[in-house]
Amino acid sequence: MRPVLRRALASVAFVASAGAARLSAQAIPVDVQLGYRFVDVSGNDQMYRTQINDRPGVLLRSLDYTSLGPVGFLDTLHVDATDVGAGPAGQLRFLAAKTGVFRLTFTWRETDLYSALPAFANPFIEDGIVPGQQTWNRIRNIYDAELELLPGKMITPILGYTRNTYDGPGSTTYHLGQNEFQLDDQVHSVDSLYRIGLAFHDGPVSAGFTQGWREYSWQDVSVLRPGAGSGNNTAPVVGQAVTADSIATTQKSEIDTPVSNAWITANLFGRVKLTGTYIKADGTNDTGFSEADAGRFVSFELARIFAGLNETVDSRAHTDFWRASARAEITLLQNVSLAGGWAENSRVLDGQALISSLFLDTVTYAGQSAGDLLREINARTSVDDMSRTYDANVTARQLGPIAVNAGWTQVQQNVTATPDASEIVIPGGQGGRYERRVNTFGGGATFSQWGLTVTADYHHDDADQPIFRTDFMDRDRLSARATYKIADFLDVGASFRDTKASDDVVTIGYDTQVREFQAEFDLTILKDMLTLHGAGGEFLTNRQILIREPQDFTVVPTDQKELGHNWEGGVRFTWNALSLDAGYLWMNNNGSIPFTVQRIRAMAEYFFTKNWGADFEWLQDKYVERVAFDQAGPLANYNGNRYYVGLHWRP
Repeated sequence: MRPVLRRALASVAFVASAGAARLSAQAIPVDVQLGYRFVDVSGNDQMYRTQINDRPGVLLRSLDYTSLGPVGFLDTLHVDATDVGAGPAGQLRFLAAKTGVFRLTFTWRETDLYSALPAFANPFIEDGIVPGQQTWNRIRNIYDAELELLPGKMITPILGYTRNTYDGPGSTTYHLGQNEFQLDDQVHSVDSLYRIGLAFHDGPVSAGFTQGWREYSWQDVSVLRPGAGSGNNTAPVVGQAVTADSIATTQKSEIDTPVSNAWITANLFGRVKLTGTYIKADGTNDTGFSEADAGRFVSFELARIFAGLNETVDSRAHTDFWRASARAEITLLQNVSLAGGWAENSRVLDGQALISSLFLDTVTYAGQSAGDLLREINARTSVDDMSRTYDANVTARQLGPIAVNAGWTQVQQNVTATPDASEIVIPGGQGGRYERRVNTFGGGATFSQWGLTVTADYHHDDADQPIFRTDFMDRDRLSARATYKIADFLDVGASFRDTKASDDVVTIGYDTQVREFQAEFDLTILKDMLTLHGAGGEFLTNRQILIREPQDFTVVPTDQKELGHNWEGGVRFTWNALSLDAGYLWMNNNGSIPFTVQRIRAMAEYFFTKNWGADFEWLQDKYVERVAFDQAGPLANYNGNRYYVGLHWRP
C-alpha cells in the first residue's frame, strides 16, 4: 500500500474516531465508499495503461466528512476524498476553521502519468515489436496549504505553500554519430511556491496583495539502454559500423522566480463594478548539461570518424513578465448592462548558452588520425513579446422571452526576436520585429418560452498578418444549443459548434475546420425510480499546413482529417434500498487516426442496513485500431475489464 494511501486512510480513521467521540455510531457524519478493484486486460496492456490506467488494488472511492457542530475549538471541520489508492488521479481535501479567527485549507492531488504508445518513435513496428521507444511512467503529486487569519475582517493575512513533485522512469532516443540509440531516462523535479499576503475588505471595496517565491529544480539522467549499443541503424556509414559502448547525459535546471500579485474590486452606487489586477514575475534559469559518449561514430559536419564525445552546456536565461488589467461593468437600465476593459502583458526573455564539444580520437574517412577536436559555441538570444487587449460588450436581458448580447475585442501583438547567428539553420530572416492586430466582432441571443430554450452565438475574427505559423488571418466561430422540457418526464437537447480558420499566406497554407454536433434525451418513465438516457453525435476535423522536414529542411504539405460518431445509452433504476446504473458508449473515428472504442458500465448498490451498503461495479473498455500511416493497427488493440467490490457507509 502506498504511503500516501496509508496516510489518507489514517486521516479517515482519525476523523471517524473524532466524530464518534461526540456522536453515536448511527450519527457519524461520514459518507465513505471503500473497496477493492480487480483488473483483467487482454491485448496491449501498455496501450490500456496509456489511455485508462486503472490499476488493481485498494480504492477509497469517495469520502465526505462534515462535522455537524463544533469539534473541539473548531467551528468547521470538513474532509473529502476521491479515487485514492488504485485510481490514476486521486484527491484529498481538508478544511478546518474557527469563525473570525482562522481558516485552514489543504489539498493533495496525485496523478499517474503513463505513456507507451506502440507506434510512436518505433522503427520496429513492422516487425510487431511494441511499444515505441519514447515512453514514461511518472507520478505527479501536488500539495497545497493556505492559512487565512481573521477571515471576514477588514484585514486578513494570508500564508500559503504549494509543492509540486514529478518523478519516474521512462525511455527516449538520442541521435548521435549518424545512428539513433535508445536510452533509459529518469526524471525528478520539485516545484515549490511560498506566498504571503494581505486581503482588505471595507464596505464596497475589496483588495489584496500576495508576494510569492517560486523555486523549481529539474534533473534528467539518461544512459544507454543495455543491449542497445547497435542503435536503430545497423547499416555501415562510409564503411564504418556506428555503435555505442556508453552514452550518459545529465541535465540540471534551477529556476528562481519572485511573483507579486495585487487586485482590487469596488462596487459603486449599486450600478458600477470596477476591477483591477496586476501580476509581475521575474525568473532566472540556470541550466547545466553534461554528456560523455564512447563508441564508433561518424560526423558528416566534421568529415570525421570519432571514438567519443565529451560535451558540456552552461546556459542562463532571464524572463521579465508582467500583466495588468482594468475592467468596468455598468448597469445602464434594469435589464441592460455595459462592460469593457483593458489588459496588457509583457514578456522579455533573453539568454546565453556556452556549448563546448570535445570529439575524441577523430579519424578522417581515409583512416588518418586527426587527434581530438574541440568546438565551442557561445549563443545569445532574446524575445520581447508585448500584447494589449481592449474589449467592450453590451447585454440586454429579459426582453420578454429574449436576451441578446453583442461585443467587440481587439488584440494587439508586438514581438521582437533576436536569434543568435549560430542558431540559424535555414536561410531567411528568423528575427526582427513583428506586429499583429486581431479584431473580433460577435454576439448572441437566447430565447426561452414554453419549455423551449434556444441559444446561439457567432464571432468573427479578422487579423492583418500572422506572426507564428499557426496564426490565423480569418476565423469564424458559431455555436448553438436548444433544449426542450416536457413536464418532469422528458428533456431533449441538441448542440452544434463550428470553427473555421485560415491563413492564405502561400508559404504557410494554414486552414482548419472543427465541427461538432450532439443530441441527447433524458426520459423519466417512473418518477424517482426509472430513468433512460440517450445521446449521439458527430465530429469533423480538417487541418492543413505547410511544414519543414527537419532532416533536410524541405517544405511539404501536411494534413489531418478526422470524422467520428458516437452513440450512448443508459438506464438508472432505484427501488427502496437497491439502485442499478448501466450505460453503453460506442465511438468511432475515421481518417488520420482510425479507431473504435466501446465502453460498458454497470453498477449495483444495495443497502442491507440503514447505514451499510454493498457496491459492485463492472467497467469494460474495448479499443480497436485500424491500420493507417504511423498507426500500430491491431497491435494496439486491447479489452480492459475492471471489477470493483466495496462497502458504502452513509450517515
